[in-house]
Amino acid sequence: MRSSDSDIAATAKKTKISKLKVMQKYKPEWEKQYGWVTSDSQNKTNARCTICAVNFTSGSGGIGQIKQHQETPKHRFKAEAKKNGRSDGCIRSLFRGKCNK
Repeated sequence: MRSSDSDIAATAKKTKISKLKVMQKYKPEWEKQYGWVTSDSQNKTNARCTICAVNFTSGSGGIGQIKQHQETPKHRFKAEAKKNGRSDGCIRSLFRGKCNK
């Protein structure tokens, strides 16, 4: 009976080990494809969006996380506003229907 207990424990341990994920480090070459992304100075597995001024994890999904952030409404809205030359104050006033530009 003891050997079966140790077999169960060994199987459980192998299962836990196989589920561990290695966190991917930020890759500077992503900046070439996505000009708005940079590394997070506090965490080497995070990326920083210079448009939204937010950090997000790129460690678990790599470039997929960057693509996912690019499609968020906040990023799309701010990127469009930046492209059209609107300031952040003007962006906030758009929600109230007042923009002087």
